[in-house]
Amino acid sequence: MPNTSATLTAVGRVPRLTRVVRPVALALALPAAWSASEVGAQVDRASYARAERMLPWNRDRILFNADVDVYWIPGSEAAWYQHRSEAGWQFMVADAAAGTKRVAFDHARMAEALGPVTGGAADPNHLPIAALEFRGGPTAPPRVIVGNVAYDCDLDRRTCVEAAGSHRTPDQNSSPDGRYAVSADGPNLRVL
Repeated sequence: MPNTSATLTAVGRVPRLTRVVRPVALALALPAAWSASEVGAQVDRASYARAERMLPWNRDRILFNADVDVYWIPGSEAAWYQHRSEAGWQFMVADAAAGTKRVAFDHARMAEALGPVTGGAADPNHLPIAALEFRGGPTAPPRVIVGNVAYDCDLDRRTCVEAAGSHRTPDQNSSPDGRYAVSADGPNLRVL
């Protein structure tokens, strides 16, 4: 009589040897199947180039406004931010209470006003403005920070005048009323 542990003894029952051999065979066969499929699916140069386009330093050239810094305007429900496009960027004001957004100022006029104080023609789509200060609220013309200097600009006359006490260090921030400034000095903060 044959050994029942190695053969099928009844319909639907699997012998003990088969119960052990199948998982072992499957465990040995899967890595071979995976490696065979990986050989056929090696990354070619075109796939690598497509993936490389999505790296952060390349992505920012084709994906605009992925990271937007918003700055609240003191005493209001509005904030300003830079909106980036293929042509350049615009400074925008968004009013959270009204649910509206608008251009913060006329960029062409600002470029004309900033030209003489920056020493050359300014491009309206690439203004050299580092920050804005809306001292008179979100509808008033903003004070612009170019480099380490703040300017009050009259866009009707297309002129900019350096604001009093406007020289600041790159890491210096002013209080909303402009009376104080704070600067980082290593791990310490200095009130100026």
